[in-house]
Parts: sequence; structure tokens; C-alpha cells
Amino acid sequence: MSKKVVKTKDIVVGDIFDTNEGGSVTVIKLLKGGKALIKHNDEFGYEVEVEKRRLLIGTIKNPYHRSVQGVGYHGVGKYKTQVNKVLDLAYKKWRGMMTRNYYCDYENRFSSYKDCYVADEWHNLQTFSAWYYEQVGWDKGFEIDKDLLSEDGKVYSPETCCLMPREINTAIVSLTNSDSIMGYHERREGVFEVRLRAVAGSCRSFTDKDEAVKYYKELKKVCLDNLIAKWDGKVDNKVIEKLKSWDF
Repeated sequence: MSKKVVKTKDIVVGDIFDTNEGGSVTVIKLLKGGKALIKHNDEFGYEVEVEKRRLLIGTIKNPYHRSVQGVGYHGVGKYKTQVNKVLDLAYKKWRGMMTRNYYCDYENRFSSYKDCYVADEWHNLQTFSAWYYEQVGWDKGFEIDKDLLSEDGKVYSPETCCLMPREINTAIVSLTNSDSIMGYHERREGVFEVRLRAVAGSCRSFTDKDEAVKYYKELKKVCLDNLIAKWDGKVDNKVIEKLKSWDF
């Protein structure tokens, strides 16, 4: 239990204080200059020197406090939320990722995020940011994708994610959309229309359903070939290799 202390001179080693973030800290050493070494009482046990007066009012910040959607925390390291009063790019990507996966209303509005989650190591902003700034295209506005390299597209992690331009991301969504697997739309009885928006001038009609499906598969191959030709050497090679190996 936290101890009720009203004066800094009464603080002793072993005292426990509540913090305004909802956690608690334990004093593990008294220091000169009105300071104390404290340890946060959580799974991380982060130790830091603080002014003793701050213990009395609870203004002790914990870098491992899960302040983002109750899951993400800032951690200890060089990556910040802001640089020169401007939100850091990696932080914005990280916070958006955490929101998509753990904000309850997001799942209600976007069913594609049902059962998705972020790997434990990426709950830490420092770990995510280090990965992000090593990726090809981070400085070109590329988007984080969890689907291309993954089996089920449910987890955000270093192994399952990559950065890619919106053009590729949009094309993948179009090619894998469950409403478009067959590739045709029966405009009227016995007439099957096929069109892939990513391929200009692709709209054609067929009276044979099998021919319509065959044509749609051909269009998807054309779409992938176009993407590979345009982006080879400009995105992570893992993206290109995956597109090359995609079997319809």
C-alpha cells in the first residue's frame, strides 16, 4: 500500500507512492539534492531519479505506462512523439496502427480489422520506430501493409509487415476482395461482365462464365506485371518477390 507522507524529509527507502497515471513507485535509494531513486511497480520495473517533492503530488511519468489504447507505451530511447513541435512520422504511423487494432469502435466500423492485433514488441514505440526508419520508402509516404507477407493478415509485426506505395496497396485490396474473387458481374441473364479498375480499358462481356473467369485471371496477371515493372527497385525486394510469386 502507498504511504501517506506529507513532507519530503519524512520519505524513507521502501516507501510506496501512487502516481497520477494510475501506477505506483517504490523508493529504493535516497540521494543528495532532494532527490530519490525510485522503481516503477509494474512488469518493467523502470528505475529513475526524481525530485522527492514530486512523489508527494504524484507527477511521476512512466515511459512504460500503456497510454495508447491501453496497450502501447513510449518506452525509453531516442524516438519521440514530437520533433520541433511537429508529430514524428513514425509516431503517427504507430499510433494509427494501435488505434486500428485496439479502439473498439474502429472494429465496429471496419470489419476487416476484427481479430487483428499488434505483436508485443511493437507495443513499444521505440521498437516500432527503429524498424520503421530502416524500411525502404518511409520517407516517400509509403503505407504499412500487414497482408502481402502474411498468411492470414491478422498481425502487425516486423515479420509480417512492409511499406508499400498506396498504388500497390490499393491493387492488392482490389485483387483479394472477397466480392471480386470470381471476377465477373452478371449484368443480365447469361451475360457476364468483367472489369478490373487497375487495368485501363479492361471491361469486356462474355456469354461463357468460364471464359469470363479466365479473362479475369489474365487481367490480374497484367495488373501485377504492371506493378512489378513500375516499382521494381523502388520498394523492398520482399514486396516484388511476393508479387512475382502470387499464384491465381
